[in-house]
Amino acid sequence: MHRHTRLSLPIRILATTLLSATARAADPATNAVAAADTAFALDLYHQLAAVPGNLFFSPYSLSRLLALAAAGARGPTATELDAALHLDRPADQLAAGYADLTKALQAAAGDDIDLVTADSLWVQNQYPLRPEYLQTVRIQFGADAMPADFVHNTDAARAAINSWVGTQTRGKIPELIGPGVLNAATRVVLCDAIYFKGKWEHQFKPQQTDAAPFRVAGNAIVSVPTMHQTSVFRSVHLAGVGLLELPYLGQRFSMVIILPDAVDGLAGVEQQLTAEQLHLWLAQLDPAGGVETAVYLPRFTARQNLQLAAQLQHLGLSKAFDPAAADFSGMTGNRDLFLSEVLHQAFVNVDEEGTEAAAASAAVMLGMSMAKVPEFRVDHPFLFLIRDNATGTILFLGRVTDPR
Repeated sequence: MHRHTRLSLPIRILATTLLSATARAADPATNAVAAADTAFALDLYHQLAAVPGNLFFSPYSLSRLLALAAAGARGPTATELDAALHLDRPADQLAAGYADLTKALQAAAGDDIDLVTADSLWVQNQYPLRPEYLQTVRIQFGADAMPADFVHNTDAARAAINSWVGTQTRGKIPELIGPGVLNAATRVVLCDAIYFKGKWEHQFKPQQTDAAPFRVAGNAIVSVPTMHQTSVFRSVHLAGVGLLELPYLGQRFSMVIILPDAVDGLAGVEQQLTAEQLHLWLAQLDPAGGVETAVYLPRFTARQNLQLAAQLQHLGLSKAFDPAAADFSGMTGNRDLFLSEVLHQAFVNVDEEGTEAAAASAAVMLGMSMAKVPEFRVDHPFLFLIRDNATGTILFLGRVTDPR
């Protein structure tokens, strides 16, 4: 009896991220996907926590990207993807859930908030994908299959993908795929892009931005530009941690600062950071009444470039990256594809006006308040997230250990 050897070819999945935003929607299916996204976000955060310094990424972009792959996965590979994404529904329902969530987010964009999400599918010329898969990704993700010649003209294919990414991200990520990432063995590239720009509901005045101390690793003190204002904000102080909400115009989206009480308390708060704990914290913040508060926040910029194959395998995606075990037959009808790499770039700029995904600079400035009001002084390492308040979706998650 002869054993047949099959050729497995890599799918390279690329997530482009730029900025963007956790809570309650009317549709249970959308709520379920948003809650699953939060669990995935914190799983991945713990995998990345060992990365030194500042950290920033878009769990929403990455989960959509993996859902795009999951739509073509079958058998144990599909089971692993669903488990990693914290979802236990059939592939068609999974795709529909992400489609509904994306529609809810995009419907919230308008004059106050600029929010763009987009997906694309790049396929080697003459490489056959199943019509059913193409229909699913077109209807549920808005992703059309675009031809590419990875075999004979890799550089042109890379340039075309990077051009698409740059357009979707308003030029903030001009080169997602670097030289040497693609080669003649590449058959499929999946891309997801997200762009967010929002102005604060209460903007900081540039003239109130001033140099102020910020404690960094080793308890050293550095001077950083720190924004200041006294306005009405929701904030709560819980055991060992304070939370502050900074809403964007329209109040559909907001940034939440999670500040440890202890100057060196970030590692301890990170250890507590689970989906359940975050839910408990936000459940205390959300109903809190606004109180006039003096806020001191450093301007900051975070830029991240990640290769995530190892972290995703630690989250249970072993078969998807294994040429001998991967099953993406829902894409081609054959088990001839496997994941080769997952790339992710993220940029955030936070200044007096608001937040932009993929801004080149971000700074936090502190100021002095003459009024005797409660203070929320962000002068040591902290966590932050950008969320959609209606669905609870975390668009971006990160930490700042040094705002310089």
